[in-house]
Amino acid sequence: MGCRRSTFRTTEEFFTPLETLPRDSPEAASLKEIHQKLVDALGLARGVTHTEFLKSHADGRFYFLEIAARIGGAYISNVVQAATGINLWREWAQLEVGAGKRPYHLPPPHEDFAGVIISLARQQEPDTSAYTDDEIVYRISKYHHAGFVLKSSSANRIEELLATYEKRFVSDFLATQPIPDKPTS
Repeated sequence: MGCRRSTFRTTEEFFTPLETLPRDSPEAASLKEIHQKLVDALGLARGVTHTEFLKSHADGRFYFLEIAARIGGAYISNVVQAATGINLWREWAQLEVGAGKRPYHLPPPHEDFAGVIISLARQQEPDTSAYTDDEIVYRISKYHHAGFVLKSSSANRIEELLATYEKRFVSDFLATQPIPDKPTS
């Protein structure tokens, strides 16, 4: 499944939500093809991979950034489960228990769309109760963070909610810290 990150920028803050791509989009087809070639070239026989690409504004092409034999962070597994019903952790465990010696069959996926939005928050325990949309399927509860995982049968609805939440999060929660002159650790 392909995902898209968009960046919202005010004068001094960056904010990055993530959403699933429409499955029939040219971007999704291109990413699937590139990803499969990469996995094959690395000889990965089974497991879960987390692969990142950047899309160039200049030429529209995807450029490889990184791959890891693990599940992605930043609530990616929650987004995948919301969109497809597939729990990556459970499926990865099934693959490892079988160790390639037992047949494995991926459960049939749902075909919904999902997204995640998360922000560093000024508040220790941000109050997100003013966000009441039915598409919120998971509220991120983390010290000094505000965020949600969203799910809908409509890719446009996810995109619309993320755009709305980006603006609201900036005024409701967003905390920033100046970049230090030199590394701190």
